[in-house]
Amino acid sequence: MKKPIIGVVPTLTYKKGPSIFDDQFKFVNSYTKKLQESGATPIGLLMPDGNLDPEILDMCDGFLIPGGNQVRLYIYQILYYSIKNDVPILGICLGAQAMSIFSALLDKLSKEEILTYEIIKEHYDELKKQNEGTVLRKLPSGHMHYTPNITRDNIDDSRHDIRIHKGTLLYDIIGKGNMSVASFHGFDFKFLHSGFIASADASDGVKEAIEFNDPSKFILGVHFHAELEKDNKLFDRLIYESKKRKR
Repeated sequence: MKKPIIGVVPTLTYKKGPSIFDDQFKFVNSYTKKLQESGATPIGLLMPDGNLDPEILDMCDGFLIPGGNQVRLYIYQILYYSIKNDVPILGICLGAQAMSIFSALLDKLSKEEILTYEIIKEHYDELKKQNEGTVLRKLPSGHMHYTPNITRDNIDDSRHDIRIHKGTLLYDIIGKGNMSVASFHGFDFKFLHSGFIASADASDGVKEAIEFNDPSKFILGVHFHAELEKDNKLFDRLIYESKKRKR
C-alpha cells in the first residue's frame, strides 16, 4: 500500500449509562476527511474497555489525536510509542493538551520499552497528586478561546489571532508568524517539560501550540482546530513526514 496509514485516536464513551450499547468509540468526520484529502489512509484505533494492544500501533505510519472530552491513558501510551519509534504524530485541541501533560511524565517513563496501562496510571496519579489534582490550567470565564453555540454556519465567530514563534516546526509549516484560528477549549497547558516547547500563543498568553524540540522528529500539537481551516497545511505535513518514515 503506497498511502501512509494514519491511526486516528477515538473519543471513548464507556460505562456512562446502564445500556451496553452506549459504550462507543466516536470518530469525527472532518478529521478523517482532511487526512484523505492529504493522501493518507485513516484507520480507527480501537481499544476495548480503554485497553491498548501495542501491536495495532505497528500497523501505522503516523497518528492523529483529535479533540475530545477526556485524555484517556492510552493516549500517553501512543505518544510514548511515537517518540520511541520515530512515528509522526499530530495532536489537535485535546491532543495538544495531552502532549503537555505527557511532557511532565516523559522523564520518569523514558527507560520503559513499552508502557502498560498500570505503569502510566501509577505515574499519572502521582503527577495529579503533586499538582493538587489538576494537570491543566483552567481558563477564566469570558476568555476568547471558547465560543458557545458554534455551528457549521458560524465557525468564524470562534476565531482569534495567534503568534507563531520563529524557528519552530509550526512556523516552518505555516510559513509566517501569525494566523487566524478557530478554537474551542477551556484550558491551557500547565507543563512544558522533557524537550517540549510552546511554538505559538494568543494575545492573552494562552499557549496555542506545543512541539517536541527535536528537528529529527514530528511531534506537534495545536490547541486550535486545524480541521476547520480551508487549507490542509498541518495534515499535508503529517502525511509528508509519515511517508518519509513509512515502514
